[in-house]
Amino acid sequence: MTLYGVGITIKYSKIDKRNGELKRIRPNIVSISPNSWNNLPSDKKMSFVVDVNEEQSDLKAADKVSRKSMFFPIRIANLGETMVTVYGIMINDATIKFDYESVLMRNSFNELIINYKFESIQHIDEIIMLFEDIQRNIYFAKMRFNVEEKKINKTTKIDVTSVIEMRLIDESRDF
Repeated sequence: MTLYGVGITIKYSKIDKRNGELKRIRPNIVSISPNSWNNLPSDKKMSFVVDVNEEQSDLKAADKVSRKSMFFPIRIANLGETMVTVYGIMINDATIKFDYESVLMRNSFNELIINYKFESIQHIDEIIMLFEDIQRNIYFAKMRFNVEEKKINKTTKIDVTSVIEMRLIDESRDF
C-alpha cells in the first residue's frame, strides 16, 4: 500500500509540474487597436509580410474575375513570458497555412500583413489563429472580426479586432 501511495504521489507531482510549465509558457496574445498601434513608438513595432503556402492551404488563391476575400493587417501583441509562433489561420475549418512560422518575440507588438486573396466564403462564422509555444503545443485563438464587402471590385476584407478565447489543442493533432 505504501509503494502504491508513493507511485500515485509521484504521478500527480509530474502532472502538477507539467501543468505549471504549460501555464508559464502559454501564449498571451492580445489584439492592438489601430489607435494604440499608431501611438506605439516605431522602434517597438514589428511589421512583416506573411507568405502563404498555397499547396498546404485549404483556401486557394482567387482568380481575377471571381469574388475574393483578404485580411486587413492583423496587429497583435505577445505579452507572454516566452516567444510563440503563428503559422496559420482557420476560417470555418478551412486552413490558410503560412510558408514560414512567424515568430512573435516576448513582449512584442506585431503587424502581420497577409498578401493573399483567396476564394470568397459565403458566410464567415469563425476565424481562428493557430499558435505554437516553445514546446510545440498548439493553441487555437478564436478571434473577433468584422467583414467589409466591396461590391465594386467583388472583394471582402476581414478585420481581426480581438482575441476571444485561447485554448490548448490535443497534442496529437497535426497541422
